[in-house]
Amino acid sequence: MTLKRYIILLLGSGLLLLVAIQWWLTYQAAEAMSLRLQTRLAEEVSSQVNDKVRQFFDVPRQVVSLNVAQVRQGVIDPRDPEALVRNFLLQLEQQPLLTFLSAGTPEGEYFAASRPPLGEDRSLRILQASIANHRVMSLYRVDERNRPGQLIDAGNDNYDARLRPWFVTAQMMGRMSWYPVYRYAINDPADDYSAMGLGMSAPLYGADDQFVGVITADVSIVQLSRWLAEVMERSGGVAFITEPDGKLLANSTPDPVYFLSRDETRRISLWESDSPLLRELGELLERQADPEQGRILHQIGNERYLVDWVSYSLRDGPTLRIVQAIPQSQFMAPMLDLLRQLLLVAAGILLLGMILITLISIWVTRPLVALSRWASRLGRGDWTYRPDIRTPVQEVSRLSQALGQMAHHMERQTQDLERLVATRTRELEQANQELSRLSRTDALTGLANRRSLDEVLAREWGRTRRFAQPLSLLMLDIDWFKAYNDQHGHPAGDHCMQVLADVLRQHTQRATDLAARYGGEEFAVVCSGLDHARALGLAEEIRGMLEQRALPHESSPLGVITVSIGVATLNMGDTRSPGQLIEAADLALYRAKASGRNRVVSVENTHVAH
Repeated sequence: MTLKRYIILLLGSGLLLLVAIQWWLTYQAAEAMSLRLQTRLAEEVSSQVNDKVRQFFDVPRQVVSLNVAQVRQGVIDPRDPEALVRNFLLQLEQQPLLTFLSAGTPEGEYFAASRPPLGEDRSLRILQASIANHRVMSLYRVDERNRPGQLIDAGNDNYDARLRPWFVTAQMMGRMSWYPVYRYAINDPADDYSAMGLGMSAPLYGADDQFVGVITADVSIVQLSRWLAEVMERSGGVAFITEPDGKLLANSTPDPVYFLSRDETRRISLWESDSPLLRELGELLERQADPEQGRILHQIGNERYLVDWVSYSLRDGPTLRIVQAIPQSQFMAPMLDLLRQLLLVAAGILLLGMILITLISIWVTRPLVALSRWASRLGRGDWTYRPDIRTPVQEVSRLSQALGQMAHHMERQTQDLERLVATRTRELEQANQELSRLSRTDALTGLANRRSLDEVLAREWGRTRRFAQPLSLLMLDIDWFKAYNDQHGHPAGDHCMQVLADVLRQHTQRATDLAARYGGEEFAVVCSGLDHARALGLAEEIRGMLEQRALPHESSPLGVITVSIGVATLNMGDTRSPGQLIEAADLALYRAKASGRNRVVSVENTHVAH
């Protein structure tokens, strides 16, 4: 690792550690602050939802109370349907949460003002089923004078208000009371009333305390779910309301709270909901020691929710449980924003710090890098390079001076060493050349040895094959040499072979010729490009010249040293290998000796000369 990288790594790691510690401490503080905000925000959302739910359910009570008082005071009269419905329409315009404001007479007639809970058209409607129209439920639009306008639908033959849940509850209780959730019995072509409702009803008494009917203010639980969804939209959580038996009354999610078909009306409990979140919350509430009220932080899937629940008893009605579950991520949003800003600041500090550290490392290491390059060039033998190193660091300056002095001494020593090495190299080259010559030359005769013969024969054999030229090989052996050696001694035998070597050198002057000692008193001559006839002639010249030297040999029938020669030639198209060529020449030599010695023999034509 370079010094610059080491400085950057060391200082950068320290800076990174400091930034990380600072960020971690800030994170801990932000998380603690977020937890405090979380509880406070949860309490605010819970309080808001609970207050809105109470207000929602107070509307039917207030409206029913108002109408009961008006009937008793004679302000409105259920026996005047037209005035009664106009009054209902005015009240419905002021109470947008109401779905129905209805009255039923002791005879079972029904008069109501309504706002459809479903569909695109939410304008007010008038509904009535009177004895005059044979108790057929009629649904009208409202005209400009708040009177029945266009007839939308006529159905529900023989409608009797006395049989409806709200009428039955009012008569049974004898006072203002909540009645259970029920399905609207209105057949409209657009299914705008295919819903369920909940409300309060009360018996109506005139000024003479005579029973004149039942008044009811009804809210659709679809409207209640829609209102809960609006309340919870900003918090990102869910809210729902259940009855004591676990049946869902309202839900801020799109999941249904009831199932309606032509033949079936079924409420959906919390544990039967299509929403996994609602089912999980239902199981969580079942496990709580206090099901009436509480708050808990609970993990559901990949999200943690702050779950808050409280029981709310409707006056003159059932006890409802209001539940809100707000994801913790909603509370973590401010902290995450703060952490993102802190992360950006930390990244900026880290970036500026790394730039400053890099500049410092460059300033510190620049003279050292120059010294390193100087030392490297000195190592390559460049003694002329002298860098200008200026630094306020005293140690670096002294190192530069020491390196200059060392370079001067090394230059002188290197030059002396180079001269010595050059001298030793020349001597070594000469020794190697001599060793190479000795390794390829026979020490006694000065001719090529067996190794050199094999290499040259293989090379010339390849050239013969490529260029289609002849190659001849002569194998020579001194006649009766052992007897000569035994009689005259080894020095004389060595002299005899040296004489033959001298004869062979005189007859192998071409660059492609080679004379070699094959082994013992046996010699060989390679003649590249020499055809068979010329090779025979050359062999005869060698034999004759050695005989003319007249070296005395008392054990020879001829009285002088002679030689037997075998000749073999490779011509164009001959497929014999170098080894086979040697065998052929050796066979010819054997025949020369067998036929009386001092002669030249060729296997090809069994030529014999002497």
